[in-house]
Amino acid sequence: MAKSKAKKEEKVLNKTLIFFIRVLKEEGFISTWSEAAKIYFAIEGEEITPNKLAMRAKSALASDGVETNLFFEYCSLKSKLKKLIEVTKEKEEIKEETEVAETKLKVLANDATAVSFSIKFEDLEPVFGVDLENDPIDTIRYKINQKINDDKFLLEYIGLDPYINTIESRKFGSWTTVVKEKDSMGIEQARLIANQKFEIVIKKKKNIVGYPTREDFVKFLEDFLKERGITPFDLFENNYKTFKSEEHPVLNENLIMVSPGLELHLGKLGSLADFEDYSTKQAMWRIKKVTEEIVKYQLMVGAAQFTMGIGNDFFNSDTVDDKTTAGTPQNNDSRYKETYLWGKVGMVSMIETLKMFFNKIVLKHNPGNHDEKSSFSLFSHIYDIYSMTEDPKVSVPFTFEDIRFTTIQEFGDNLLVFSHGNSPGTKNLNDADLAKAVKYQYPEQYNKAKNVYVFAGHLHTDRENKYDKVTVIRTASLSGIENWHAANAYIGQRQGHSVYLFDKERGYVGKHVITLTEKDKLAKISSMPRNNKIDINKGMKKALDLNAESSKTMLLAKKIKEINEHLKATHEDFNDRLKEILVILGIKNITEEQVREIINIMGYEEKTKPARLELKYIEKATTK
Repeated sequence: MAKSKAKKEEKVLNKTLIFFIRVLKEEGFISTWSEAAKIYFAIEGEEITPNKLAMRAKSALASDGVETNLFFEYCSLKSKLKKLIEVTKEKEEIKEETEVAETKLKVLANDATAVSFSIKFEDLEPVFGVDLENDPIDTIRYKINQKINDDKFLLEYIGLDPYINTIESRKFGSWTTVVKEKDSMGIEQARLIANQKFEIVIKKKKNIVGYPTREDFVKFLEDFLKERGITPFDLFENNYKTFKSEEHPVLNENLIMVSPGLELHLGKLGSLADFEDYSTKQAMWRIKKVTEEIVKYQLMVGAAQFTMGIGNDFFNSDTVDDKTTAGTPQNNDSRYKETYLWGKVGMVSMIETLKMFFNKIVLKHNPGNHDEKSSFSLFSHIYDIYSMTEDPKVSVPFTFEDIRFTTIQEFGDNLLVFSHGNSPGTKNLNDADLAKAVKYQYPEQYNKAKNVYVFAGHLHTDRENKYDKVTVIRTASLSGIENWHAANAYIGQRQGHSVYLFDKERGYVGKHVITLTEKDKLAKISSMPRNNKIDINKGMKKALDLNAESSKTMLLAKKIKEINEHLKATHEDFNDRLKEILVILGIKNITEEQVREIINIMGYEEKTKPARLELKYIEKATTK
């Protein structure tokens, strides 16, 4: 009975049409078995699943009941079938694009809106700089996250105005999935897909203050000066010497910049034999890099106060025999005395540099699971320095509350919480645990605060999750990759740091992401002379060369280099266009003076005027 039923089913299928569809598939006329199933239905009027059609077509032969006349009749229908496929593809592409690009909005309490979205495939290369042919999945994810971490870019990308919206929290979803795909003949193959989906919570800004782009500002400045017949030099000719960044006249008392402890793992030894080189000299260079990036950000935002954690796995080990606080052996490149001294010199130099750009520096105890004792020693050491000198700009609170594993600072309506996320001998605390713990650790301050922000590390990753009024912010590590992380395949994470900007009333209003480039990862400070008579502290400070003056000099040198590179590229562009014009006109000989005159007529001088003015101003300022 079952056999006769199978025969009956076989008679229903049009073998000639199935063979015809196989030929169309092999020659690329159709690309998917879904399209093939639609063609079968259009001609035969019977539905067949794509999988069943693929199975039948793979075994279909011309000698297996195919009617020649009917086959050629089907061939004559190809032009009509092409239109059918194009219409089907167009509908599917529109549907796919709508699904991928769709931004879903969900209104929440307190005038907040949850926005969920995913990345358009066609944006990966032009917008996110992804090389689809060569980039591995971790690199693709890294490039996307770099862009998405920029609040202004993120809001503009999903079609929201960054001038009137602010991001309250974000949740990034990125994972790797193995999917099965079929080739042209329906053979299944496995392929890795990197998924990127995101969800953010936004609010309308209460006090909307637009922040112009550099191009907007340059245009405004040009128009302003042109109308009044003055130059930028007239503004500073007599008083530039008194206009110094460290004497910023309008620092905003409502703003605080916050830096979690630098997760540097100072002293760690990494080798190219395992994955990459990492050493104390590279780690010290990264302290300098972070300091200069903070200065650059501060010159943009003008926050009156800066708070930083001391610890957070700043040191890689905590004992004289290179073990963590809990006793896990580590591979270090220096003895514990030198590692601690490097850490002390680096942290004090960083504080001394930054205090020239802020009205107040506050330092918070922020121990990690690698360095609980060492970070406490460093925190105590820094307290002694600034309590003895009675520095009015540097505050190191030192009550019993201030030496706990989790410490806090109140700022306006905000409660700022410093925690590593893991203490020696305990389990890892997930974001939900951290958010829940605050209300029991500091109930009075928790209840009083409108917004609570918990800064955590340990996982060497960037992440922000919100639980009621608590936002848990995980920050990346500055550390290089050593043998343990390499052996356990923890190698795709971003190496860097982030600092965060908060308003007394509005809470979280900005972030500056500091990411180490491949070139940065190789950079290191110079070596310190080694002999029995050298003053170690002075030798280390000289090798590090980190102070307010060196930071300003470095930033100005970088700016001058950027401007000169821009001017050079623009000049080359105008020269190339001029060469094309001369070829068309048949002109071969032309003097340098004529070249300058013609490219200026073409607009070179006008286009480069803002950059040349800026360069002249910077060069004049640095010679004062």
